[in-house]
Amino acid sequence: MKKHHLIILSWLAMVAFCRADMVSTNQVDVRLQWVGSNPLSGSALPVDHCPPSHFFGGLNAGALPTVEGPRFLGSVAGIYPGIDMACYGDDFALEYVLNVSPGADLSRVRLRFPNSEPLEPGQAGTLVHMVGPVEVVQTPPVIYQTKPEGIEQQHGLYRVTTDQMVALPSDLFTGETTNLLNGAVLLIVPGEGQAGGPIYTFYAARHENSNRQFLEFLNDAQSFMDTPRGDNMFFDRNGNVWINSAAQPERDEVFKVAVSRLVYRPDFPVGKRYDHVRTSDGKTPFADHPVIGVSWYGAVKYCNWLTIHSGRGAAERCYREGTNALDWAPMTATNWAAGQFNTAERQTWLRLKGFRLPMLDSPPDRITTNRFNEFYKMAAWSAFTNWSYAFGRNHGGLLDANVQTEAVAIPTTRPVGFYNGKNLIGRRLSRPDANFYGFSDLSGNVSEWMTDPVASNLHARIRGGGSYQEPLQSLSTGNIHPAASTDGSGGFRPLSTYIPPFGLRIHLLFTFHLNVQTQALPSLEGVVTAREAGETTTEEDRSDEPIGPEWSEASFHGIQYQEEPPIEPPVDEPDTDEPDTDAGSGTGPIVPGIIPDPGGGPFIPFGTRLLVTAQAPGGLAAVQITVSGNTIIRNTPFQNFYATNTAVTLQAPLLASGWDFVEWLMDGAVFSGNNNPVQSVTMTNNINLQAVYQPPPGPFTLTVLASAPGGTASMVLNDPGGPSVLLTPFTQIYPNNSPITLTAAPLASGWQFVEWQLNGLPYAGGTNAFQSFVMLTNRTMMAMYQFVPPIIVDPPVSAGGI
Repeated sequence: MKKHHLIILSWLAMVAFCRADMVSTNQVDVRLQWVGSNPLSGSALPVDHCPPSHFFGGLNAGALPTVEGPRFLGSVAGIYPGIDMACYGDDFALEYVLNVSPGADLSRVRLRFPNSEPLEPGQAGTLVHMVGPVEVVQTPPVIYQTKPEGIEQQHGLYRVTTDQMVALPSDLFTGETTNLLNGAVLLIVPGEGQAGGPIYTFYAARHENSNRQFLEFLNDAQSFMDTPRGDNMFFDRNGNVWINSAAQPERDEVFKVAVSRLVYRPDFPVGKRYDHVRTSDGKTPFADHPVIGVSWYGAVKYCNWLTIHSGRGAAERCYREGTNALDWAPMTATNWAAGQFNTAERQTWLRLKGFRLPMLDSPPDRITTNRFNEFYKMAAWSAFTNWSYAFGRNHGGLLDANVQTEAVAIPTTRPVGFYNGKNLIGRRLSRPDANFYGFSDLSGNVSEWMTDPVASNLHARIRGGGSYQEPLQSLSTGNIHPAASTDGSGGFRPLSTYIPPFGLRIHLLFTFHLNVQTQALPSLEGVVTAREAGETTTEEDRSDEPIGPEWSEASFHGIQYQEEPPIEPPVDEPDTDEPDTDAGSGTGPIVPGIIPDPGGGPFIPFGTRLLVTAQAPGGLAAVQITVSGNTIIRNTPFQNFYATNTAVTLQAPLLASGWDFVEWLMDGAVFSGNNNPVQSVTMTNNINLQAVYQPPPGPFTLTVLASAPGGTASMVLNDPGGPSVLLTPFTQIYPNNSPITLTAAPLASGWQFVEWQLNGLPYAGGTNAFQSFVMLTNRTMMAMYQFVPPIIVDPPVSAGGI
């Protein structure tokens, strides 16, 4: 029977898997990739910090190695933010143990075996990877979770993504509940990494603070104005909030309703007066957009409120408050009025458990690394390197971040986390912007308030990251704004240096089988080898039994990795068996270079795989494939197997179910010349190609709202269907280029019309109640009304008195 030399390449190291009695030059590479992991992490954990094994009977890193039995193989510190890894193995299996710190993002962990066939489910929740003649069985994860009541053992299930990656269970508890954090998810920023940056660990919100979160804060604070939750907040009759009852504009502002995407209903009970802008069917289109109209004082007050709301206690708040501007300062600052916040004060400040805004400790025109620059470290794409923009490049546009470009007629905010590689910008697919830590929107959407004062202007603060109202702004520059500014482009995200402790340990087991003909192994509490059970094998049996590692210390510390961005756009691989779209039956057409299915049953492809999908209605596009002068047409999705170095030319149709061709993506990423429907590739390894199509423009939605009592006002709408009178709120849908006129009633429930706002912002000509426009994009028109108190005239008094 033919023997093989099996080589396993992990993310970090090359591990030789061979049997002592096998001597052969035939090799099969099995590469396990930890996708999105830290390519520069190579340091080992101290032995006493390595988590123990589960599948090898509690073996720990300090145990003496044995010749034949299981042994500790090595460790990696920080393979993902807040996640360390240790590895154990014997002659049959490898066990990876993940030690998870609070704030670690488990969704970052994704595993795959390149050059493997599509995953198959095995028995008892196992997954089976076929890599050439090698079957890799992945046992369900075993999880140990430390809770206040003790250590709990759980058995989890993997998730398989559409692009054939294995993800960990998504419902594991990793810190404070989102209820305590008012919907926020905190992500860890470990102390190591960026050269010259902060050496302490801190935790920041994944997303910018949203309207949904700020709405909860406003209603709660107004309900408890006589407690620290709502102290030093003064609410006027229109819902604006101030730090002083004098309510002096550009000095005392905390929050401005008219600029925000919230509404205020003074006739509602306290605690329910602030509400979302709603459509006629009750939907809240802006709930998950970043909050705007918030001053630095408003962002600081929210942080203090969240400290109390999360149960950390009023004594752990990070900022002082008051009724004067200079009262608002970090708790440990002693000379804030002079614009100073020195090193010792910052260091002491870090001990507080409360929430706060990021520090810069840099002038706004020269933002760079320093020991307190938290924002710049958060924005490092790979945890080590800062690019010009937080999405990891030195150039970009509207597909990368929500910024102002010539293509944007009317700038507006987008939902937090919108740039995930799945959402459309017009008719184009956005690119994912989350960095290695998992933060999104650090470039664009809204610019974010920082803690630091501006020494030259005691009433000014710095905002970083740029916003939707301006072109892309480098991370190395910030903008100076008055601390009381409530304009429509500023927002914030809270962070803290504290998170409640907890423990989470995840054990992953892989067993390796060569020329296996039997079903996958069931999930077991432990692994008992044939040798341990006292069984013997014959020479004929040995090629079918598992073969295990022969690990040398030198090979473990040789780093081999493939650097990948933290999140890749998904490739829509089919969830079901590939449809037979070719003429004929059996194995389909024989094309030079393609390895056919021998006999129509399961087979192990030797060579390379080309997977072709389409982002189009039904996922269908008729793609032309040419190899060695022979041409066939296949409907997506499909996969072909080719001999190594085969040249393949593909031509995508210009239309797919009425959608227009835009570009090709290779392995989920753009590449030079990808907008040409004709592409040629050489099959040196597995390739995933996706033809991206976009729908024709429209239809577009017109949403009409009013800030009048009850949100109700009368509107005259004249569209292609003719004139009509409607009450707000209402929504209409129109084809592209539909002409519209809209006229607001001068009075609504006694309130007077002031202006129109488009997508939440005032605009030129908006004070005219009559508006005319053409539907070229979705529009939200809000008629702004304000209460006008009646004029009371005292009756004349007669000369003779009463």
